Amino acid sequence: MDTYYLVEKDIAEGGAGFDPYKLLHIDNDAAFDTKEIKQAYGRLSLKYHPDKVDFAKVPEEQARRRFKRLVTAYKTLTNKEMYDNWIRFGNPDGSVAIQAVGLAMPAWLLDPEWRPFLLTSIFLGTAITILSIIALFK
Repeated sequence: MDTYYLVEKDIAEGGAGFDPYKLLHIDNDAAFDTKEIKQAYGRLSLKYHPDKVDFAKVPEEQARRRFKRLVTAYKTLTNKEMYDNWIRFGNPDGSVAIQAVGLAMPAWLLDPEWRPFLLTSIFLGTAITILSIIALFK
């Protein structure tokens, strides 16, 4: 089956059918980071890299989208965190709900470097609020 067709179909379905094994044209045997995966990626990346594609035959945006999905499929099958996300959520980027929360909050709030500051601020804010309420009702 043509890989451009697979990518277009996957995008039309909202990415719900993401299957890295199918995109890399290998059997889904639940293998992770194998020589077969690397060889398939190497072969397909040479064939579908946007610099190698004839844009007279395939639109440039479609070729770039195809290559991006190919890279994502490869990373999914070679990166443990992405693989676990794909197994757990069906998406190598993780849960869509968690991503939505991340979009709704400032990025610095989710940065581990800011957690001590954030927790201290929440604790102090809560303590001051409780003390203010107690003082108000005395």
